[in-house]
Amino acid sequence: MQKKRFCELAFIATLSFAIVFIVLCVTGTIDSGYHFVDDHEFLEYRFISSNHLTSASELVKQWVQYDINRGRFRPLYYASRVLLTYVLGTNLVLWSILRGIVVSLSLIFLYYCGKNICGSKTSSYLFALVSMVGFQSAVWWKLGPQEDFATLLFATGFLCELVWLKNRKKGYAIGSIIIFLLMANYKESYIILLPFIAAYVIYDTFIDCDTVAEMKSEKTRLNGRRAYIWMSMIMFLVMILIVLSQVGLNSISESSEGGQSKIALCLSALKNEFATDLRWYKLTGIILIAILLTYWEKLKRLWKEIILTLVFLLPQFAIYAESGLTERYILPASVGFAMFFLLFISRAKMLCGKRKALYYAIIAMLLLLNGRSMLVEADYFRYRGNSIQTMMEESEKLMTNDDIKLVSCFSPNEESNITLKYWMLFHGIDQVYYYHEDTHKIDKEFQFDKYQQYTDSNDTELNIADADIVVMYNKDDRHYNHEPTINLSGFRMVKCGTLTMYIRDGAGLKISAITIKPSRYYR
Repeated sequence: MQKKRFCELAFIATLSFAIVFIVLCVTGTIDSGYHFVDDHEFLEYRFISSNHLTSASELVKQWVQYDINRGRFRPLYYASRVLLTYVLGTNLVLWSILRGIVVSLSLIFLYYCGKNICGSKTSSYLFALVSMVGFQSAVWWKLGPQEDFATLLFATGFLCELVWLKNRKKGYAIGSIIIFLLMANYKESYIILLPFIAAYVIYDTFIDCDTVAEMKSEKTRLNGRRAYIWMSMIMFLVMILIVLSQVGLNSISESSEGGQSKIALCLSALKNEFATDLRWYKLTGIILIAILLTYWEKLKRLWKEIILTLVFLLPQFAIYAESGLTERYILPASVGFAMFFLLFISRAKMLCGKRKALYYAIIAMLLLLNGRSMLVEADYFRYRGNSIQTMMEESEKLMTNDDIKLVSCFSPNEESNITLKYWMLFHGIDQVYYYHEDTHKIDKEFQFDKYQQYTDSNDTELNIADADIVVMYNKDDRHYNHEPTINLSGFRMVKCGTLTMYIRDGAGLKISAITIKPSRYYR
């Protein structure tokens, strides 16, 4: 038996790591370079710790406070991110490998969660894949999202809970509570999974009860489990109070910018998410529900599972009501979706014959459609990263002396400037200026630069005619294809994938045509 379990673990682990790293390597995301989003933090951490002798604890404190000031509460995320930078530095390949390991482990733990619920190996691994494959697969390669590690913490804690419910060993209960506490401090949207954690204990206790009256008559079954339920709910309430006390209620208001009401925003976001990143879940979900409705009498008996699924999903839709449940934010909602349609339905053993074959064919179709979406997003991510990395490397080659000046025209998306600035500083270059679309001025200051007091930041203006290199996004960039209103006559244009470089005539700078493999799915 022990050997059989080890072989199963080895197979699932090999399969999970193979799927994840084949995607990362074949699509080229693993070594695609910087992307102007979130990964600039590695450069900032290293710059400030190396050049200004800031301790790790002080750096953690600064970034946690910075996060709170922005209306967020993710202390464990920033603590782990800063500390890992001391180990991995700015080597993005190592960061990508770490992300791949976390996602692979998430698949493994989700599989074992599924197996503990329904017993079916096939349904359990399908549950893991449906949870992690799709537009939410951005967490496989993007280096900023918190959902990858938060999902691993959820899966690990939930598995401990399931094992405790099965064998009653208190160590697993204590371990799961500790893991869930870490999860709640890693990403806010995972705090609202805690009511589901408590509800699942109640569900498991009365799993064979058909009515609420029967559950009430058997309430003594909860003896020995009440403490866990109370601990989960107390932790939930305490975390909510901490978040509210730290970041306040500044996101709650009756109207938004432009006079658009909250309700209009929410409806618009809901329409958008079901038309874009959730479209395959919507399409296949409708068909799966239609199949289940043909088993109406059996389906009615799953009222507890339906309520449990709603406890999981509705808070996720609520928290992203305005912004929309898209891309990485689909996690952890996709876990709740997969849990109902694969684990609960499989355990109920209600499917049979041709309808069962059709049901799992639809699940396979969902995976294929979401799998293609995953590859589309990964390929574009590689294309964008190659463009940014190439632009910075080519610019570095040209900036051979302090007289050569580069102007960034990424405004109003000035987060991009952080990566450019600190990457250049690490290569000994500080002649980088920033164009501001709102004022049409060019100087060395820009928004979001936390450490400008430690660098050569000043408001001395530069005339565009004195610039040697100008860089900006072009229409191949899906996110920031804003083209600034700036006169670049007298500059030669050199396309660099999703970016465009302009070289001033007469600057004496020679650059060859740049070839970057475009995204095959872009058009």
